[in-house]
Amino acid sequence: MYLLWKVNPKDTVYNIPFLWRLSSELNVMQLQRALSKLIERHEILRTQYVIDDNEVKQRIATHVSPDFEEVTTSLTNEQDIIQSFMEPFDLEQPSQMRVKYIHGPQQDYLFMDTHHSINDGMSNTILLSDLNALYQDKSLPELKLQYKDYSEWMVHRDLSKQRHFWLQQFENQVPILNMPTDYPRPSIKTTNGNMLTFHYNRQIKQQLKSYVEQHQVTDFMFFASAIMVLLHKYTRQDDIAIGSVISARTHR
Repeated sequence: MYLLWKVNPKDTVYNIPFLWRLSSELNVMQLQRALSKLIERHEILRTQYVIDDNEVKQRIATHVSPDFEEVTTSLTNEQDIIQSFMEPFDLEQPSQMRVKYIHGPQQDYLFMDTHHSINDGMSNTILLSDLNALYQDKSLPELKLQYKDYSEWMVHRDLSKQRHFWLQQFENQVPILNMPTDYPRPSIKTTNGNMLTFHYNRQIKQQLKSYVEQHQVTDFMFFASAIMVLLHKYTRQDDIAIGSVISARTHR
């Protein structure tokens, strides 16, 4: 993540913004105290990245004040609100989280923006849950592990078998998908794109559930296979590589 940021430090593609609709007014002082406790609780929220002996290393600050601001906006579209408050992060500074209490024309929001180097979808749920508990002045159990412990485990894993497998799998090269698109592939990579969301009804959901149980496969395997079939239909390629996110939380 640090190297990707170093290449384009002004990019916000790895920002993880969250906009929370509020049903009542927040106590600003109480919120700031909760944020301070949240940062104190999670070392990753006080972590910066430095070059030491030609290696990227984490450095944990003893104390970091919350990057908090109470603001007003005239915008009403939530996506526009998110875009207007998103800014690049500096990974060499020990603060990769911004929080804003936003007063809008029709709705108030709590806006939290973090960098992917310190947060992901699963972690975001934990942070918001902890913040909610701390705002209500609830006590939380002491954390037995911090992110540095996970990093230490990651560094010392033996991945030689996995590495050997994938180097053999893509001995020649990773297959390029020759998808017939409306526009040519740009010579310089961009992050332009969009997300297409759709919902299927309860009947289809039940049919899918029955199918995967009958064939002893997971939902992921089913949908990944469906995507592969679709891509083959349009490209007529037999070797197709697709990327997928994972939670990476299987280690105990």
